[in-house]
Amino acid sequence: MRVRPAFLALAALMAALGLAGCQDLFNALFDDAAPTAVSASDGDYASEITIGWGAPNLSSDKWKGYEVEGYQVSWDEGPLPNTTFVTGTSYSIPVGSDYRAMKYRATVQTVFKSGSTGGSASDDGFALDTEQLIWYDGGAVHAYGGADRWYVTMLQRGFSYDFDISGGGHVEFYPYKGLDLLRSTSDPGTRQSWTCDEDGSGSKFYVHVVSNATSLSFAASYRF
Repeated sequence: MRVRPAFLALAALMAALGLAGCQDLFNALFDDAAPTAVSASDGDYASEITIGWGAPNLSSDKWKGYEVEGYQVSWDEGPLPNTTFVTGTSYSIPVGSDYRAMKYRATVQTVFKSGSTGGSASDDGFALDTEQLIWYDGGAVHAYGGADRWYVTMLQRGFSYDFDISGGGHVEFYPYKGLDLLRSTSDPGTRQSWTCDEDGSGSKFYVHVVSNATSLSFAASYRF
């Protein structure tokens, strides 16, 4: 069977970009001078989302004589559409307390000194203010001002986790570094429970405890 040169070139390019995302592969195939490896932080900071990227590949004849002036950064899944121009390869989006745990789509586009633009690439990120939730033998009581709290915690598959919330409420479970809801409890009364049926990322999860009262108070314990 004869292998076409075009197929061999495509296979070589895909192998060279094996560690890059699908978006980088797409942009490289179309040679559109988009920023590379755009990455937005996922819950790493309470009040900002950091974005980083690499310079575009301008090695082909198509971009001969072009020089990068900077990058246009935009985000449109927060409170309002925003855009800014930067000359470096990173930027931090400020996030107010009302917009934490909300996904932002961050897009970065190449801007040339000629005033023309190249391609763009994007990534989703979010800000999240968390604390560690540690599971003690016999349980522990937690109390805070405000009606909800986000935690990073370790959960083990097959164990049951109980939250006795003063005044009632519910508990939401999320994968670590993600905001796709795994489970929201709806048990009657003040006790909310989940028997973990997920492995998590290194057994890590986000837990969001929400009280029906104006201040949060709950006892957390586990069973197996």
